[in-house]
Amino acid sequence: MNIRPRIDRCRIALVIAFLLMFQIGVLREVLELRLRQRRQESMVYLPQETVLRVERLLQAGGLPVQNNQKLAGADNINGEPSDKEEAKRSSYELERFNNMLKAWPVNKPKAAIYILVKSSRFTSTLKDGLDRLDRYFNDIYHYPLVLFHETGVSDTDIASIRSWTRSDVYFQLVKFSVPKWINETKLEGDIAKAGDKRYGYRHMCRFHAISMQVTPIMRLVDYYWRLDDDSRLIGQVPFDLFKFMAKGNLTYGYVHMSPENPDYVVGLYPRVNSYLTNKQIQPTFFRKLHRNRYFFNNFELASLHFWRSKNVSEFLNALDRSGGFYYHRWGDAVVKTLVVSIFAPIGSVYQFTEVPYVHKNVNTTSREFRYAYGRNLAQMVMY
Repeated sequence: MNIRPRIDRCRIALVIAFLLMFQIGVLREVLELRLRQRRQESMVYLPQETVLRVERLLQAGGLPVQNNQKLAGADNINGEPSDKEEAKRSSYELERFNNMLKAWPVNKPKAAIYILVKSSRFTSTLKDGLDRLDRYFNDIYHYPLVLFHETGVSDTDIASIRSWTRSDVYFQLVKFSVPKWINETKLEGDIAKAGDKRYGYRHMCRFHAISMQVTPIMRLVDYYWRLDDDSRLIGQVPFDLFKFMAKGNLTYGYVHMSPENPDYVVGLYPRVNSYLTNKQIQPTFFRKLHRNRYFFNNFELASLHFWRSKNVSEFLNALDRSGGFYYHRWGDAVVKTLVVSIFAPIGSVYQFTEVPYVHKNVNTTSREFRYAYGRNLAQMVMY
């Protein structure tokens, strides 16, 4: 009996079965891919009203929303915008800001409120701060709000933040990098030695002290009010702070002074003294200021003409070129305090104890604040 044809038929059947199984596998992958695509196409960003409704439901059910819980809606399924797209958007915001100022009232100071914030901190904390800023100040006085941010901010994030505030908001991209005159090998060693790996903190301090006042958008105004993303107004601000600054010919406004960690002023005072000697500068009240006291600048108002003046710019440039912001982690608050105490008349510096304000453990309405911090600058200098 010839079994060869039967063997051939079995082989053919096995080949056909294998091909069918392969085709079924391919078809299954194609179907799963299409299903995933349809699911993505059906995803929508959550409207802010929905996000808030979910937040209230969570709280009602005994599940508290954490302060760092992001409320910007669903994840951006299209990915983060490119640097080029963000730069283009930032340019558009700058043009919009410039056009807004063309209709600015003649008798109103050209001023802006600004906050530097990370995209990871677009949270309920920031939302609450913006709401309080509107309620207690900007619903009445209507000054523009500038939000400086790093890359990675989507159109969805921006739309959400705009929905959090009634203020006119302008977004400006900031790209941080280590300056070319910094020895990065030395910097890495200093950072490792200090046990502090945060480049971001150094970038932030340099921005507030050196770069902010010369950004294109801040060049268009005369005064600024800086707040942090966790700054809180807790009551009605009794007057227009910018008009108060302008009418009083004030240079700098603050809430309180605090001590600085000696580890973060290494080399600063010797360099400052050397600069003053070499330039034959007679400071206004630097010699009288308590060495370990500085303006805690999570709340500060200031004249931008002062910060862009020749003497101040040259002094800041000298500090910047020394590398201390990176090698020694100099804080912007200390540097700004030194600048004010060297170049500003003491009578042009004002403490805004009238503003109901909270930041961490400082509350301007508390008895403890009025005892510990609520002294004017004249009481904080040594005679």
